[in-house]
Amino acid sequence: MMVRFIQQIARRRLRDGTADCHERVDALFSGADLGSRIGYERFLVAQATAFLPAERSLEEGGIAAVLGDWPSRRRSHLIAQDLRKLGQQLPSGEDAPTLNGTPALLGGAYVLEGPRLGAALLRRQVPSHLPVAFLSSNYPGAWRTIVETLDEDLRDSHAIDQAIEAARSVFALFERSGQQMSVRRITDVA
Repeated sequence: MMVRFIQQIARRRLRDGTADCHERVDALFSGADLGSRIGYERFLVAQATAFLPAERSLEEGGIAAVLGDWPSRRRSHLIAQDLRKLGQQLPSGEDAPTLNGTPALLGGAYVLEGPRLGAALLRRQVPSHLPVAFLSSNYPGAWRTIVETLDEDLRDSHAIDQAIEAARSVFALFERSGQQMSVRRITDVA
């Protein structure tokens, strides 16, 4: 029992160390109107603005060497596919943080994997005639294996702190893109 608790320290510290970021990002994106085409397009563009550079940063940092199943986790091509089908161009994206070293890579991957859990609920809000490849990406066990890897690879406080710092920087990408989505909505209404 004690061993199991000790093994979960990394995921708990990562969750607690990013809770404020997670709440702000959730608040921004939970207001998206996924039931309308324009609202869904805004949502996807805002997601892509952060997701594309974050995933690219993970790949440039060597995430495939840390997560052997990385090719199955990739989703940039899916969001790009959805945007193309909607007639939207890929956004230029935010400046992504540099993610080097196992702790930083795992912190960044943690942020990108989390939304996969709620994607099925979001997908139900999207009209059936709109493309939903990004929200339909199903990789069974993705969350379980990422948190297991966190607990296995992040065993000391310094490594956990590095993962938290990286995760917070990736959350910041999503926060900035979510704020832009909100600004666009207000501008469009005015």
